[in-house]
Amino acid sequence: MTTEEKIAWLARYQQAVTEERRLEKAIKAAKRREMAAREVLPEKAKGPQLLQKYQQELEAKIQQCEQIRQEVEQAIAELPNATHRTVLLARYVDGLDWWQVANIAYISERWARAIHRTALSKLRVPLSSAQRE
Repeated sequence: MTTEEKIAWLARYQQAVTEERRLEKAIKAAKRREMAAREVLPEKAKGPQLLQKYQQELEAKIQQCEQIRQEVEQAIAELPNATHRTVLLARYVDGLDWWQVANIAYISERWARAIHRTALSKLRVPLSSAQRE
């Protein structure tokens, strides 16, 4: 896996977080619609059941997002060097800018980028996850 592919793989973490937030809002809206539908529609109407099915689909997608986040966290946690883990966690999990990553690690921004390159070369992406990309 190339460096660019690893960066894209790691970036899935923040994408998953954003998607989870969007899905959680959609679930709340579906629950509100379901409650409103139950008040208006007769018990035999299919509206509430369809909304429940929609909620279940959304919850399944949230679980997929959680799995992505766990895969990324696990791959980073397996790095032997604490500084490598700190830089990757700050950059991809916390979503920080380079100057913030450097500040957290008490290093220069240039050194943070160098550590990032080294950490990426040592990062092992699970095969099952890499094949889904």
